[in-house]
Amino acid sequence: MVEDIIAWRESLSLLPDNHFFDIIRIYLGEIKTPYNKQKLIEELSAFLRKESNRQNILRLITPSELEILAAVKFLPVATQEKLSLIFDQQYTFASFYEILMNLEERLVLYRRKDRISGKTVFSINPLLESFIEPALKKDLLFPPLQNVVPADSSADNKVCLSPELLATVFSFVSENPDFLKADGTFKKRIEACIPEIFPHFAERSVLLNLIRSLINLNLFQKNGGAFVPHIYRWKQFARLPKAIQYAYITVAAAGHFPRDFLQKKAQLILDILCNIPESGISKPILMRMACFTQEKNDAYSVKSRHSERFAALLNQISAGTPDTENAAPAEVLASSETLINYALEFGLLQKIGTDSLKNSVYKANCIFSESENDISGAEKLVSIDGGFAVTVMPGLSLRNLLPIAMCSVPVRLDTILQAEITKKAFIRAFDSGTNPEEILSDIEKCLTHPLPQNLKFSCTDWYESYNSISIFKGYVLKIVPEKAVLIEKNPEFAPHIKMILAPGVYLLDFAGEEEAASVIESSGIDIIGSVKDLHPKAEPMSLAMLRIEPKPEQNTNQGNSEKSVLNSFSKEETEDFQKEFFNIIDGKKLTIEQYEELSSRIKRRVVVNAAQLREDSVRPEKNEATGMDYLGKIHVAEHAINCHNLLELTCDGKNYLVYPLKIEKHNNDSYLKALTQPDDEEAFFSLGRCQLVKRIRGPVFKEI
Repeated sequence: MVEDIIAWRESLSLLPDNHFFDIIRIYLGEIKTPYNKQKLIEELSAFLRKESNRQNILRLITPSELEILAAVKFLPVATQEKLSLIFDQQYTFASFYEILMNLEERLVLYRRKDRISGKTVFSINPLLESFIEPALKKDLLFPPLQNVVPADSSADNKVCLSPELLATVFSFVSENPDFLKADGTFKKRIEACIPEIFPHFAERSVLLNLIRSLINLNLFQKNGGAFVPHIYRWKQFARLPKAIQYAYITVAAAGHFPRDFLQKKAQLILDILCNIPESGISKPILMRMACFTQEKNDAYSVKSRHSERFAALLNQISAGTPDTENAAPAEVLASSETLINYALEFGLLQKIGTDSLKNSVYKANCIFSESENDISGAEKLVSIDGGFAVTVMPGLSLRNLLPIAMCSVPVRLDTILQAEITKKAFIRAFDSGTNPEEILSDIEKCLTHPLPQNLKFSCTDWYESYNSISIFKGYVLKIVPEKAVLIEKNPEFAPHIKMILAPGVYLLDFAGEEEAASVIESSGIDIIGSVKDLHPKAEPMSLAMLRIEPKPEQNTNQGNSEKSVLNSFSKEETEDFQKEFFNIIDGKKLTIEQYEELSSRIKRRVVVNAAQLREDSVRPEKNEATGMDYLGKIHVAEHAINCHNLLELTCDGKNYLVYPLKIEKHNNDSYLKALTQPDDEEAFFSLGRCQLVKRIRGPVFKEI
């Protein structure tokens, strides 16, 4: 507390003289010479310590300003840029800047240098902080919704990520590895079967985005013109809690990112979804929550750029993928709004209605808990009949469903999942390194009835046939001697036999894996698996576990301290309080300039007691010029340049907020060279053609 007061006093002492004396005159009246800055600062501190002045300062804080003060309190690094971003949906840059400057002028906020980040940040005046803080609840930033108009039930999302959906996509792509055209869209035959297998995907783009996301996560890897599942990575992915799986899928839909960046954004979307209250959240508040959560996560990140880059390189090496994304495009692709849109597309967010301002209202459509992925063996939700038809009821985890997906092809995914076990699918499962005992044991854990005997027999028979003949990369074909005639007399294989290495072992002259696969398919021998690689690639690093925070409890108590400190007066009483000040200046003999300035101070709420309404505290200055007042516009612009203030300009019917640099005269006009805000782009404005030139009072506490 003492350090904060010292920092506040130091910020005052470092002010340019014109700013410093403006503040002193407003609160203490005309400055008598000789003066001492430190003594004046002590007198201003005493002014703020006076109970009546402090109460009057607090009573003039509006509810919207209270929201901004709450953001200053809860943001780890409350810079002007971050505050503007959080309130972007609520204010224009110019109006928000003016509110911040006004809070500085009223001595509620000040700027200081943050010791950790080194940035200039806003803080609450330490002499007022203990009285304001009890009223600063997070409910101010994320208020509970009231009077929500329910949405039409027919407009509800029909697509929602689920273990059944991911398992179906796994087996669908496994069965149709060449599902994409060269332009990245579904092939015609794939388009034809999607409505039957995925009846809820009216928008093909949603299914395509989901598959692309799984590709970006390296769960599917490209092999020539086809995509094959990376079994090891799928198994690692299936061990993650469901909420974390969906967070990674949402981020990966936006692009292929380095591992650390992917983890950071997945944590962001997970934190957002975990913090949405059960009653729902409006779109503007959701965007505010996204910005706030990202800033909080960034502030607590302890990884250096070097360690992040090193981890990204490790991820490239293990995953075998190039780092094609630099930081700037990655941030654009994975912006909070983009992630939220994908969360809506995948059903993680669901529209439940609109609020009183016609803003869409959403709720999280998933239950986030770390234990939800732990399905016990007692869950009997799968049945397999004698014809190898599989029926899966909802409730199993992806970890339980993966063995079923590996040995079956999808038939239809509706409320229940229907699939069919086939020899071809079992061959693919054997290619992954599993055996009949392992895969059937995993399936039996979830069966409602004993496994059909004919399936056990067929599985064993397929495995014996599978092991009876194999192709190894290099290209060597092996077959049991008693079945060698199948190869030697086969018109497709015989031309490729270059040498018999041993009984049943042949050296083949395939040019590559694509030719080998083509010969296998056309040979008519359906028990041959894929080409086996004797030098398996290093397994990629698994996705990191994320933290899942419990949902915040609904705060039904609005806080007695808030009411006693800031809301002890009604809006009408506050207006009457200010009217008393207007009555005082109406009774004084003031010049037009003095009246306008004192009236402006009352409106700006910098007047908290009648002693501030002294005419000797006013120094005449022109802050605004309009229309034909050419010389007045030049004077206002020059004053703004000298005081380093912003200007509000109205030119050709458009409004601009600019930082003035200099005035250049050309012919019969003067042109203002300025930087437009907030983008700092250089521009020239004709002062003669401007309808309005208004000086915006600059920040009391300048950038350090």
